[in-house]
Amino acid sequence: MRGLFARIFLSVWIAMTAVTAAFVIIEGTADEPIHVHRRENLFDHAIRQEAAAVMAHVRRGEEPLERLRRFQDRTDVTLFFFLEDRIVSTRPPSNAARQLAEHVRRGGNRDREKDSARLVGFEVPEGDAVVVGRLRRMTTWTRALGLETLAQKLLVVSLMSGLVSFLLARYLTRPLRKLRHASQRLAAGELDVRVAPELGRTDAELTALARDFDAMAARVQELLNAKQRLLSDVSHELNSPLARLRVALELARQGAPPDERGPLDRIEREAERLGVLVEGILAVSRVEHAPADGGSPVDLTALVDEVVRDADFEARAADRRVVLKARGDAGVRGDPETLRRAIENVVRNAVRFTAEGTEVEVSIDAADGEVRVTVRDRGPGVPEEALPHIFEPLFRVDPDRDRRTGGAGLGLAIAERALRSHGGSVEAANAEGGGLRVTLRLPAAAPRARRREPARGGS
Repeated sequence: MRGLFARIFLSVWIAMTAVTAAFVIIEGTADEPIHVHRRENLFDHAIRQEAAAVMAHVRRGEEPLERLRRFQDRTDVTLFFFLEDRIVSTRPPSNAARQLAEHVRRGGNRDREKDSARLVGFEVPEGDAVVVGRLRRMTTWTRALGLETLAQKLLVVSLMSGLVSFLLARYLTRPLRKLRHASQRLAAGELDVRVAPELGRTDAELTALARDFDAMAARVQELLNAKQRLLSDVSHELNSPLARLRVALELARQGAPPDERGPLDRIEREAERLGVLVEGILAVSRVEHAPADGGSPVDLTALVDEVVRDADFEARAADRRVVLKARGDAGVRGDPETLRRAIENVVRNAVRFTAEGTEVEVSIDAADGEVRVTVRDRGPGVPEEALPHIFEPLFRVDPDRDRRTGGAGLGLAIAERALRSHGGSVEAANAEGGGLRVTLRLPAAAPRARRREPARGGS
């Protein structure tokens, strides 16, 4: 997306800047247009005619100001008559006009250019006077902005065209940004996301793409819901035959001779393992369909401390320990039982695979608006290629090893879905020195204001 936006932005910006810069260069370097020259030629002719008429009034002792006002209104030309003893004009002359008059008296050039006007000066025969005419230049957009140098004009052109190009590129890529945002939400598990209503009426190609995206999202949602329903239904249906199998097993055990109880014990162990597997599948289904509400405040520190104590009590029988290395105050919002089961599954998984005589280290801390629970064991670790898959249901790194340890491949999957339903995440990595490090992250709850207790006075 960033590449497409950059290409559109740069291409439009370069094109607009090149065209406008060419116009600015032509305007700044070319000769004045023909109509401007024609206007200035008429200006010179009109000044000479008016100057002769005004000097005739002056020689007769008449006041020519009214005539000068009419001339100025008619031609937009201001005349200044510099006589020996006075200045005749409708307004005081500027310093530039005075300087040009003195320059003409000394026989210098009669033309003088200014930023906003052109001054023309000449001597009037038979009157010993100098006339200076002021013609205002036609204002261009660069003069109106006070831009006189080529560098200033090109800078303004570059900035303005850059702003227009940015807005245009942003407008053109807006539908693609919406599509990308919708695909990210779909990948995060929001299966009900749809993008066509948000785009509204846009280009036909993008509208068709949005409809295809919505159809894909609907199909994915349908397939995943069907999968979850299948797992849930199968798990529920398996509970009844498992219960009947346990009853039949007890009846068979009561009437069986001692030498036949070995196979019955094996059937009981397999039935129990099947029961654990069914219960795990049901737990995954319940967590995935749990409502995503805010939940209640949970003291995660106390919860983790309780899980560690229980796990350590059970781990001692297998010559292992579970210790809480770092303990910080941390609060979250959610369902306490769901969070307890998630953390307990991760800790029990670490106890199952850590080496005999070693410790499982658990730590909890809060920083940057999140709470982190880290569980590190001293086991063989996990192959790097298997790390992204260990939170998938029924995934086994080593099927034989998992069967020996009694794992069903659902504990970490339940933990991952529980954390995700609470707005958190879980990740695993091989630790330095051996073992696996699993980090659970949850959004920290906003601290509640402490109630001020009234001061107790002594009697």
